[in-house]
Amino acid sequence: MASSSNTVKIQEFNFSPVEHLYFYQITDLTPHFFNSVILPKLKHSLSLTLLHYLPLSGSLIWPPEVKKPYIYYSPNDGVIVTVVESIADFNSLSGNGVHEVVDLHPLIPQLLTSDDKAAMIAIQITLFSSQGFSIGITTHHAIFDGKSSTTFIKSWAYC
Repeated sequence: MASSSNTVKIQEFNFSPVEHLYFYQITDLTPHFFNSVILPKLKHSLSLTLLHYLPLSGSLIWPPEVKKPYIYYSPNDGVIVTVVESIADFNSLSGNGVHEVVDLHPLIPQLLTSDDKAAMIAIQITLFSSQGFSIGITTHHAIFDGKSSTTFIKSWAYC
């Protein structure tokens, strides 16, 4: 049975992440063009951006014997980028109307977390053939608030 202090620790460690979802409309987007041109550019610019945000490649660690969590980064760490294809209606999902969370949830990646370790960021790129693509980004709120998350996205877009 977990102690009450351990339960509080887990609740603080696993609080809700910051989630962003961006849509890019490209009519007549083929899987070949996406995989051979767009995806390599996205990955390359992400790797350049992460050079300025190295802690994002690491993990948030909270060992049992430590009072506060800390960021652990090693040169072999990285960011998980998931690439998927969707048959959902891009125009409906990317429109200005009200959307059901259940419809957008598959476009947002989940952070890998446990009771004592959490990824800092997860990225999902979703192709909507002949319509465009989306980029879903989930970051751990312990290191990223909305403003710093937006700054990271702007840096990635700049590269």
